[in-house]
Amino acid sequence: MSARLNPFHDLYYAEAIGPGRFVQLFSPHLVKQVTTLFRKGHVVLFGLQGSGKTMLLNLLRPDIRKAYFDSGVDFPVPRNLRGFVGAGINLRRAGILEFSNLVYKESDSREKRRVCLLAGDFINYWILLDLITSIEHLRSFGDFDKDNHPCKNGHASLDRFASEFSKEVAWQGVFTEGSDIESLKNRIRARIREYRSLVTLSLSKEKEQALFESTASSVGSLISTAARLLKTEGVIKDTSEVFVHIDQYELLRQMDLSTEGLGESIQQVINVMMAERGDDVSYRVGTRHYGWPEKPRLMFSNDLLEVNRDYRVLDVDSRLRRRENRKTWIFPDFANDIFRRRIESSDYFEFDSDGSPLAAMLGKTPTPEEKAFDYFARKDEAETLIVNAPDNNEAMKLLRKFVRASPLDAVLANAWALQKGSNYRFEDVDGKMLPPWRLKSKAYWLKERKHQALMQLASARKQKLKWYGEDDVVGLSGGNILLFLMQCQCIVDCWLRANRQEHEASKGLRSLPAIDSETQAQGILEASEASIRKQREGDDARLREQLVRSLGRFFYERLSGDLRLSYPGSNGMSISDEELKNSESKMRLLKNAVRYGDLQDSDHTSKARGEKRRKFYLAQIYSPYFRIPFQRVKEPIYMDLQSLTEVLEKGGSVGSPREDDQGPTQTSIF
Repeated sequence: MSARLNPFHDLYYAEAIGPGRFVQLFSPHLVKQVTTLFRKGHVVLFGLQGSGKTMLLNLLRPDIRKAYFDSGVDFPVPRNLRGFVGAGINLRRAGILEFSNLVYKESDSREKRRVCLLAGDFINYWILLDLITSIEHLRSFGDFDKDNHPCKNGHASLDRFASEFSKEVAWQGVFTEGSDIESLKNRIRARIREYRSLVTLSLSKEKEQALFESTASSVGSLISTAARLLKTEGVIKDTSEVFVHIDQYELLRQMDLSTEGLGESIQQVINVMMAERGDDVSYRVGTRHYGWPEKPRLMFSNDLLEVNRDYRVLDVDSRLRRRENRKTWIFPDFANDIFRRRIESSDYFEFDSDGSPLAAMLGKTPTPEEKAFDYFARKDEAETLIVNAPDNNEAMKLLRKFVRASPLDAVLANAWALQKGSNYRFEDVDGKMLPPWRLKSKAYWLKERKHQALMQLASARKQKLKWYGEDDVVGLSGGNILLFLMQCQCIVDCWLRANRQEHEASKGLRSLPAIDSETQAQGILEASEASIRKQREGDDARLREQLVRSLGRFFYERLSGDLRLSYPGSNGMSISDEELKNSESKMRLLKNAVRYGDLQDSDHTSKARGEKRRKFYLAQIYSPYFRIPFQRVKEPIYMDLQSLTEVLEKGGSVGSPREDDQGPTQTSIF
């Protein structure tokens, strides 16, 4: 299907779009949550793939800043934090992986050390050139945002800066004293080209040694020297900050596949920059969770970086993930804004209303009671699901009538009878006869079991559980904007396939469609399946896939087999910290699953006094694939490691819950 027709065809925009397009597509909703990124001090910016790390780091670029000014759109960074100069390196685009060409698996530690020093030198020069270029851009743009412009008025000579810089670092043998700015830039570019020749094996060993080993700069030294001199020579204000970003830090882990420890060692080179406590430069390292070591060591030493002492942590995922209080959840507004921006920049759809385009296209997500009608052609069919009837005719008569109006209550009635007994009566509440589970006093009992009841209803009707509407799409995203866009992409693709001829004949813009629930459900399922397939990437990929599939099947069987609806929290598990400490392999597996986004974890308050536990849930986007609710409404299953091992070995086929299962006081799931 043509990419022109689907505004969500391209999921990864961060590294490919120009400044003008960035202004169109970037949502400022997240900026208020990450203002630490624009304050003095080193920062590690964590986030899963597609969480928005690179887009946030792009705000440090001068061309992005100028694009906001030119377009008349207010720059998203708070005004009091705009006094900065940004520069940096994207490790993938810079070609850092090519340094693995310089060593072999059998290379000794001395050879690896040499390559790490050369990689650090390359990073120095790349960032130095970008810093100078950023200054030139800022000066050429004029006095935009005059009060917060990082450069000094009067445009002090960059040639004088270049001369002073060359004089200070001339001892390294790369620069000569008296250089002007063009000569300085040309020498830096030449150095980078020489590295390109080196990593493509175009240089002889002798020339390599002559060019580099005697002249390699110490880690970060060129950058801090340049930053200091830019202030002392009057190029930038004394109050201006120099922010250097290093993006895709996790990429270095790939180098370990060809040469053990090489990528980790280059990470340690970068860590040395973060250990620098001077005021000249503040580093921002962008990485996925799995890319940051548990113990971030410094190059060739046992010293460690210390969080909150050497650097601060910004976790994009934690800021976008829903907490217990929905009112504090910023992701729905964030997702809605990005959706609107995609539609407004589309060359196929248009939306003129002042309302939400997301709601207009997907509609409101129905309640479980409303969704229950999706599984019946006729209302009276729901009566066939009443298995555990009340023990009096009057109640049975009222129940049949009630179920015809609310099919979900057939499942709820069965569960109530199994839990509380079949000797119950309907009560008159404001002229309406209600069963006991619909009384106000049982509101929480009902709320916690609705989604599990809907799942069992769909299973009884031999149909798949369906997700559709705005709330389902936002909820299944789990606070990850990439997963939100993936669902939108698949939904629109399904709709386009179903209306192919109409779109092929279409000319110009067309109104945003209201997509039916069946098409949405199919698109969401395709997005879920794609997420499962993507799981086969990264560390412990096979084991993580086995873990996810085993847990998914296990949770499904627990929830579908629990006819009493006694344990609606069976879509998650809780394991004590003590248990986890007893198995390094299981702890590693669970940690990696969290770092790659397969699982979500958090502290869990235990029923046992003083016990520390951790709860784990599958990523919400996997729910359609496994046909389980993504809502977390009750205590998860309390498990021990033996139980988890059995789930993994049996692939989730562990049978239905026991009839006497009383919930979270158990110590085993068997």
